[in-house]
Amino acid sequence: MLVERPAHSKSLRGLTLVTALTFLIGCGAVYTPQNLPRQGREAEKSQADIELTFIALDRAAVITANQAEYKRRVIDGSNLNGSARLQTESAALAPNWPATAPPQPYLIGAGDTLALTRIMGSDRGAALATQKIRVSETGHITLLDVGREQLQERLPSERGPLPYLIGVGDVLGYSSIITTIDGTGTPTRTVQSQSLLVSATGDVSILGVGDVSVSGLNLAEARNEVAQLLLRRGLAIDFQIGITGFNSQQYIVGGAYGAGGQAFTSEPVTLNALITMRGVTEAEIDRLNIYVRVIRGDREYIISAKRLLTGVEEYYIHSGDRILVEVSSLSPMLDPIPVAGLTADQARGLIEGEYRANQLTSRTSLEVTGFTSQKYFVSGDVARGGVYPLTNTPVLLAEALAVADLRVDSDADAPRSFADHDKVIKLTRAGHGYRFSARELLANPAGLYVHSGDRLAVTDLRYRSEKVIIAGAVARQTIYPITAEDRQTLSDALYSAGALSTSSGDPSQIYVLRQAGEAYAYHLDGSNPARLFLASEFELRPNDIIFIAEQPIIQFNRVLQQVLQGIGGITALTDQIN
Repeated sequence: MLVERPAHSKSLRGLTLVTALTFLIGCGAVYTPQNLPRQGREAEKSQADIELTFIALDRAAVITANQAEYKRRVIDGSNLNGSARLQTESAALAPNWPATAPPQPYLIGAGDTLALTRIMGSDRGAALATQKIRVSETGHITLLDVGREQLQERLPSERGPLPYLIGVGDVLGYSSIITTIDGTGTPTRTVQSQSLLVSATGDVSILGVGDVSVSGLNLAEARNEVAQLLLRRGLAIDFQIGITGFNSQQYIVGGAYGAGGQAFTSEPVTLNALITMRGVTEAEIDRLNIYVRVIRGDREYIISAKRLLTGVEEYYIHSGDRILVEVSSLSPMLDPIPVAGLTADQARGLIEGEYRANQLTSRTSLEVTGFTSQKYFVSGDVARGGVYPLTNTPVLLAEALAVADLRVDSDADAPRSFADHDKVIKLTRAGHGYRFSARELLANPAGLYVHSGDRLAVTDLRYRSEKVIIAGAVARQTIYPITAEDRQTLSDALYSAGALSTSSGDPSQIYVLRQAGEAYAYHLDGSNPARLFLASEFELRPNDIIFIAEQPIIQFNRVLQQVLQGIGGITALTDQIN
């Protein structure tokens, strides 16, 4: 059935459409796109007024732009009640270098060991006598050669301890495991122990096994003899044997510092320890000329007590030794010589002076063989921090950090190199503090040597991530990371980040905004592909903004779409009214 609408309804709908269309056209573009302000255009009053200097991008402009400083920022986030403090890398390092100088010679100190070689006789029949001397806690040494000449020392050639040989009267402890079967057939293991006395014939009698000769054998050899006997008897080799009574061997101590026989055991005893146990002190040795006489078989040895107390060689007591600690009627040794704080050459000069003063051969050589007194310390962001000894081989500061295995990055999951990551080296030397870059130290190590007592502390720098902002008519507005080493270019950002949109972006309106004192807008007209060579040469800097304007047709299409959507909505509204 056909229904006729009133004429005034048609007129009303037409009027509504015309009004809506006029309203939309009068309003202009409802959507306001993001665009750069043109020169001379007034900025909105509510925003900061930033004046842009537009620069057309050509090769000369690229060269000038690339000369801008690449400012890397270091973060100090310790201020929890305010914003993080940002510094440039150079300000965070604040270099204060120690003075460069030639390496210092090694200075002798307490605890060091010196090797003194003395040339005896003429050039044709010269003989070399070498001794090792330890520098005392007071920094002194004693010339043992002088005492040897005065006392006519005769040193034993046997230095190492001898194994204990079992003899008549010794007691051995013997233990074995016996397995028995009870009435139920259950095996029971029990330990059976015996004390075995070495008889006058040198034998021991083991219950249930038999006799075995052990005299003159060491413990390992005696154990083997018992094992062989058990095998011959068809018994299990499951036993332990040891010496529990040391009765067959002894040594005798006599003289001014004690007398009597001492049991000789499997625990080695040295002449060095003996005179200490007998109460001989270094003060008495300096006052008296004390020496030790050792009678061993048909030989006799003489050793100065000073050598035994202050030297590094050890002289072991043997079974049957007769030891006499005596005071010589000869003049005592010379006073100790202070060598702490001297070089080896300076100490050698003092030693030769003492020899000449006593009408003795003074040709010597001296070197430091044990380095104990001088050290340096490394701590902080290194793999092997700790205390390191200094020797007579100079050590560069850079070498000291390499030995301590300076960490390139503390985060193993994000390895870096010193090309893009620096550290602060703090040096404390003789009460003064120094601060410098690890990267620069490793690049220029010459003339910077470690001194005794130096303390090196390595601290990591926390770098702010470097980025540029990509905005405007792009496929995706994003933050693009950059580094000072890779030096990403404008073309890297446009194509690696997928920024350039062929559907909406205007390739003729590509801008790079940079704040460098003034605010600059570098304009690249990429409508000509040949100009993209300039984009591949233009280096980005932290906080640059890459902006791409919209194509004009995109703005028109957006307005037209909104107009058509508005007309469609109004038409639906008028249909409802009518």
